[in-house]
Amino acid sequence: MAHRASDLEAEVATIKKDYAQSEKRLQAANVTLEDAKAEHQSALEILQKQLDDTNVQISETRAQLSDTQRERQAMEETATTSQDELAACKRDIENMAEKLTTLEANFARSQQELATSDAKLLSITQDREATENSLRAELEHAESSLKEALSQISDLKAQVSEARKQEEVLLASQVPEDELQSLRNHMKATEEKYEAEVKQLRQQVQDSESRLERQLGAFNTIRGELTAVRERQLDREDEIEQQMQAQIDELHLDLTEAFEKRKLAEDKLAQNGLSPVSERGFWVSDDGQTDTDQSDGDEEELSHHQEPEAVGKHRSPNLGRIPPLQKPRFSEFHHVPQCSGCLSEAFDI
Repeated sequence: MAHRASDLEAEVATIKKDYAQSEKRLQAANVTLEDAKAEHQSALEILQKQLDDTNVQISETRAQLSDTQRERQAMEETATTSQDELAACKRDIENMAEKLTTLEANFARSQQELATSDAKLLSITQDREATENSLRAELEHAESSLKEALSQISDLKAQVSEARKQEEVLLASQVPEDELQSLRNHMKATEEKYEAEVKQLRQQVQDSESRLERQLGAFNTIRGELTAVRERQLDREDEIEQQMQAQIDELHLDLTEAFEKRKLAEDKLAQNGLSPVSERGFWVSDDGQTDTDQSDGDEEELSHHQEPEAVGKHRSPNLGRIPPLQKPRFSEFHHVPQCSGCLSEAFDI
């Protein structure tokens, strides 16, 4: 019995020792559990704060998305207005081109009429020069004839003076009556011949003067007509030049205004992040598929083996974002980011 009691006491002591060790381990575990609870509580608070911040960010993102959608609608309306203004500018430019073509045709016709008038004026001038040359030749001939007549008159006067001197000498020397009568007859014949020649020469001079006066009158008439024609031509040229200059100034002003409107429309598009300059990715075909639906390999093969196809008459450009300085890959155009919250397109601000 005593032996059994000692065994029981030893076993009880062992159990107490184990219980004390278990108690210590339990206290250590409680301390560890408290620390873990504190850590979990702090982590939970941090997560709750992050959740609150995330909710705030989501609200702000939704508000920004609403603003972005409103801005997008405003930009679409502005782009539509700018497209209308650009189309109006193009129509104005086409109308001005037609006016300029008409003006060039009128100018060519005026140049042709002016060339015809110049040819007529040249012909009339040549005729006038020929008339002047003939008149000058006739005047020279009349002057030479007049000089010859004056020379002959001088000779006749000298002969008459000599005859009178001879008559006086004969009278002084008491020449017989028959010789004196013959001398008088000779002097009378000479005087009659002299008067006839003088009369004939005066008639020739009068005829020449009258002919020269008629030719001079005709020449003055022709010169007056030529002067009037040339003045009318000059007035017409000045009028045409003023009209053409006024039309050119008006067309230049219209063209300047059209280009300013077009520049203003392009500036509006650029301010809205859009560009009228279209890449191949911005063109839409008849079936509604864009060129960016092709794969990258097909695009590279097309760029290596083919030239970009020309835009057909059934293809129209759409407005897109301003292309970067370096041409992007065509696969980048059809990757549009999506917002998983509202399933609408998201745009970078």
